[in-house]
Amino acid sequence: TNAAASRVKGIQASAEWQATDQLKFRGNIGVNSAKYTKFQNAQCYAGQTVATGCNTVGTGRAQDLTGTRLIRAPEVTYSIGADYSPELVSGLKTTFSMSGAYTSDYQTSTDNAPGGVQDAYWLLNASIKVGSEDDAYELALIGRNLTNSYYKTQSFAWTASANPNQYTAFWNRPREVVVQAEFRF
Repeated sequence: TNAAASRVKGIQASAEWQATDQLKFRGNIGVNSAKYTKFQNAQCYAGQTVATGCNTVGTGRAQDLTGTRLIRAPEVTYSIGADYSPELVSGLKTTFSMSGAYTSDYQTSTDNAPGGVQDAYWLLNASIKVGSEDDAYELALIGRNLTNSYYKTQSFAWTASANPNQYTAFWNRPREVVVQAEFRF
């Protein structure tokens, strides 16, 4: 079912500061208000009752999601990070990077099911890169999602189950540690 109408308002800001020749800080923040302005015929979630908002409409059942947040629309996101490039060895560039990103809670299920709520989470990434000053080659050790945070990107009620409170979901990738080599010629 398509929503009849929605409105998205927000503000985003980014900043980068070169503190020294070797040290750079960066960050951004986003505040988002994304809501249905009219969505009176939304699908009910499995096991939803009249008391929780599911009503009979014509020959079917529907709930009114007017005023609720859109799916995958966190209210707040922000990230902070830094790059440090000290002169450790003559002829080589070395860069240490670290960043953290926060996402507030959001709904992942199109029917606004209670099991579709994704709680707020943090992600932490880091890397060490060493390469030639002329950028001909670079070797990097990269860590993504080092906190091993799991978050849902989309979820659905598991209709094959007799329990209406069981869900299946698409999840993010777990912690990854990668060695990367680049050669430019």
